[in-house]
Parts: sequence; C-alpha cells; structure tokens
Amino acid sequence: MSLDVEAIRSEFDRLESTNGKILLDHVPTREDIHARWHWKMTELCNRKGLDASRMKIGRYSFLVSGYGKPELIFGESPLEWRFSYDPMPLEWFDHPVGTAIYAEMDPAHVFLNHLAAKHLAGWKNRPRGMDFYRMFVTDDYGKGDKLMMREFLADIHHEMYPQLYRRDALSIWHIARAAHTCKVQRGRLSWWLNMHARKPL
Repeated sequence: MSLDVEAIRSEFDRLESTNGKILLDHVPTREDIHARWHWKMTELCNRKGLDASRMKIGRYSFLVSGYGKPELIFGESPLEWRFSYDPMPLEWFDHPVGTAIYAEMDPAHVFLNHLAAKHLAGWKNRPRGMDFYRMFVTDDYGKGDKLMMREFLADIHHEMYPQLYRRDALSIWHIARAAHTCKVQRGRLSWWLNMHARKPL
C-alpha cells in the first residue's frame, strides 16, 4: 500500500513545531505513524548524541526530505505494526460495536487459559483464564497483575485479538481498557484496536 509522502512531511513539520504533540481528533493514519516514528527517532538521536544523517531518519530520510532513495523501515513488516504507540483514548471505543458482547461467557475460560499458559509459561503465580477474564471485565488488578496483563497482550499473536471477543464474553472496549490500564504500547494491538475506534459525539 502506497504512502502519501506529502501527508508524512506535513505531519512531521507539525510534530516538530509542537514538540511532538499527538493529535487525538482522528485515528492516526499510516502517514501519521511514519511521521511520528521519524520525529521520535530524531529526538532519540539528539538525546543520545547519535548522527541522524548517518541513520537516514527525520530530515535526512527520503520520506521527510525527499532526497535520496526510499528506505525500508524494519524490513517488510509494516511500521504501524512495529512501532510502539498508544491506542486511541478509551472513549473512542464506547459505541455499540465497541461495547458489544458477541459470545456467551465460557465458565472455564478455555481460550484465555490456553493463551495464558502459552504466552506466560514460566511465570510464577501465573493468572488463569478466569483471572484474566476478571481483570478484563472489572479492571481489578492485584499485585503484579498489570505486568502480566501487559506481557499477555504484548506477546499474543495479532491473529488472536479478534478471538478474545469471539470466544468469551469480552468486548473490544474491555480489551482497549486493559491496554490503557496496563500501558500496553504494541503497534499491532493499537492498530487493530484503532480500526474499531469511533470519534465520540
């Protein structure tokens, strides 16, 4: 999928002039995310004393400057999946599709139990499926639970995100709330959640 280079350059200019202020009036586009990545990497270079021109980022990248050759970021994987950023604010998921429950509650929470066992293997006092379900629906976390939920949501494969609400009585809103509560910044999760975000009325 092609990128609107002018939109990237315009957003990069805006980020520079506002010291990286993130706009929350619309779901970020691929162009917004590319501009944000270049701005953040430029700031990192400035803090660490690195040479942004050698790394071809920000003003020294083709996407922002227009000079040189197009570069690949992180190889073939889309940047919007690889870059760490927050999903839209929780109120953007408070709409009929976002709060809908599509499956009956599984008393055994088999799917959540399977994911917990697979992705948190080796963790001491690992929560069970029913524990994860409780955290999702009540926003009630015990000691260490937020860390494990953060690891859980960051580690599961993106193909599993839709299964979270298709196999148990969870909504997209529940998943978005857990991501915000536990400060999960995973591009694939944020991109998927944001596909369901709607601007509040």
